[in-house]
Amino acid sequence: MENIKQLLRQAFYKDKYKAMVMVVFGEDFGLPIRLLDVTIPAGGQDVPKLIEAIKLVKAYNEFYGDRVAKVLKRLHDEGLIMELRFGREGSPVIYVEPPHWTSQASNFKGGERRKYSAQERYRMFLRIRDALSVERPDELGFVKFPTGLGNPYYEDISLEDVKEGKIWYVRAWWD
Repeated sequence: MENIKQLLRQAFYKDKYKAMVMVVFGEDFGLPIRLLDVTIPAGGQDVPKLIEAIKLVKAYNEFYGDRVAKVLKRLHDEGLIMELRFGREGSPVIYVEPPHWTSQASNFKGGERRKYSAQERYRMFLRIRDALSVERPDELGFVKFPTGLGNPYYEDISLEDVKEGKIWYVRAWWD
């Protein structure tokens, strides 16, 4: 047990996102713990760190961490992520919230600061969904809150849904 504590302590000081992924998916790392209903949030410049940590989960049924991380890295590079959440709802789950303002994008390095229109955000939601669909999640859709419990889930959305604030995240879940 002391070796496990030492391992986690070292991992946390090096990279807290990798340490958290190791705890959530503890069985993959020989740990006597795993968390089945939790997400790890990252925003702004921490998004790439969480993307890198996702690679630690080599495979979980049809979820392949390195491939999913490549998709998320592209979305980050395109400025389509404000907040990223990774964890488990029994099995791997990802929530991606697109930015409301240009300065909220995880890849923002300065420049124009303006609010995105509902039409622009609608296109972002669709782009994120389409990019994640390549990795064949068992569930892929849109939600307002990053939790599976009692959360209205939509397989498709309209521009009106975005305007009315019905949805905030794209959700992908692999069983």
